Parts: sequence; C-alpha cells; structure tokens
Amino acid sequence: LAILGQASAAITCYPVGVLSDSSWMNGQRRPFVYLACAILFGASLSLVFISNLQQMTKVILTLGAANGMYLTMDTSLAVDMLPPGVEDSAQLLGVWGVAAFLGSALGPMIGGPLLYIFGGGLEESSSSSSFG
Repeated sequence: LAILGQASAAITCYPVGVLSDSSWMNGQRRPFVYLACAILFGASLSLVFISNLQQMTKVILTLGAANGMYLTMDTSLAVDMLPPGVEDSAQLLGVWGVAAFLGSALGPMIGGPLLYIFGGGLEESSSSSSFG
C-alpha cells in the first residue's frame, strides 16, 4: 500500500505542476494547496470507516495523489520565495528540504521508543485485524 501511495503521488506531481503554471491559472498555487488539503482531510477522515482492503487501496491512492499535489505546490512556493539574484539558492533550498523533512526522519526514531515505553500494548487475545 505504501508503494501504491508513493506511485500515486509521483504520477500526480508533474501534471499538477504543469496545470498550475498554465496560462489560465496565471501561476496560482493557492487553489491547489487548498484543494490538496481538503482532499487530504477527507481521505484521512475516511480511514476511520474503512472495512476492507479494496477501500483501503482506494483511500491510499487518493491520499498519495493529494500528497503529490501538495508537495509539488509546496516546493514551487519555496522556489518562488527565493530572493532574486541570490547565488546560493541551491543551499537555501537544501536547508529548506532538511527542515521540511526533519520530522519525518526524527519522528519514528523518537516516537517509536516513546510508544514502546509509554504506549502499553495490545494483549494477545484482543489483537485482531479488520482485514482478516
């Protein structure tokens, strides 16, 4: 499922970037950010109601596509905000990239042990999966 979500995001990135740069959108990025956030919200909320693998696959594909749209616009906005004529823009984008994804790297390293220590756990008799 993770691979499907990533593939969905990758497929979405380029067309959304081209569409946002097209003449009829006038380079507007905010409508795409709002749309991506709305789709991410709705798809994330729908995770609560999933009861089978087919539904999960559809939601993961939707989440991936919306995430691809959001990250494309996020990167475009970062590039648009760079001061003109700055020679070290690659370095500035590198700092932005590290800052943007630091939570993704540190979250599992910090959250995993905290969950292990403080999270308790499921008893073997109560652990069950809704996917069979």
